[in-house]
Amino acid sequence: MLDAQAVVPEKPAHASSGVAASILRVLHTDQGTYLQYEVVNHSTTPFRVTAPTVTRLAPSQTPVSLLALRNHQLSAQTLGALRAKPDGSAPRVVGQSGQIDVAAGASTTGYVLLRTSSGAVPEVYQLAFGNSASGPLVETVVI
Repeated sequence: MLDAQAVVPEKPAHASSGVAASILRVLHTDQGTYLQYEVVNHSTTPFRVTAPTVTRLAPSQTPVSLLALRNHQLSAQTLGALRAKPDGSAPRVVGQSGQIDVAAGASTTGYVLLRTSSGAVPEVYQLAFGNSASGPLVETVVI
């Protein structure tokens, strides 16, 4: 874990009235790529963290080099500029969350292991953590 690299959010973290997810760290190993995440429940009701589903996205445009975006959690604006669509392949994923039910005002961390290539070429992945009262909880990262 000492070789884990921080993931930089493009949008500043801010307190909201809903549920927020952040990708914190990435670690490439022989087994695949580990992503550590955090889910924070700013709402007034409990939130159930589901095992994240992961989709690889293929950008149809690259106004910014993916190398420059490596280890960045993308904003909706940047994702829109990439015009990324699911590429039809789903990486094999295993993972675990510290808590399944996150109480109002609480948070939990977890990880997913993507059974992917070595990480030599940057790729775009979207993680879906379930649905909150305000809609799907989805974050996108370039690793």
